Amino acid sequence: MEEDLGLWIHPDDAASRGIRTDSLVILSSLQGSIKRTVRITEGIIPGTVSLNEGLWPELLRSDAGVLDTGGSVNVLSSTEPTLPSLSSRTHTVFVQVSLFNENY
Repeated sequence: MEEDLGLWIHPDDAASRGIRTDSLVILSSLQGSIKRTVRITEGIIPGTVSLNEGLWPELLRSDAGVLDTGGSVNVLSSTEPTLPSLSSRTHTVFVQVSLFNENY
């Protein structure tokens, strides 16, 4: 079975953004941005999204910034360690989801 690397998003959240199944979207956080396809499903809570780890980062640089087209979710998270273990902070990553613009 092939792993589903698409972004899971609830139908209500997708509709409010004009997103359809298999749309290309940009996920943006304070740390970075990635491009992924979408899987619309009621299997996720409204207001949240889920993305399995993608591939190695493939960075596209433009005047708009740097975009990872490989889908590496690590691009979205901070590298600042948490205390007391000094491990990564990947419990929650706040992102915005928008349709991909070819002029990125």
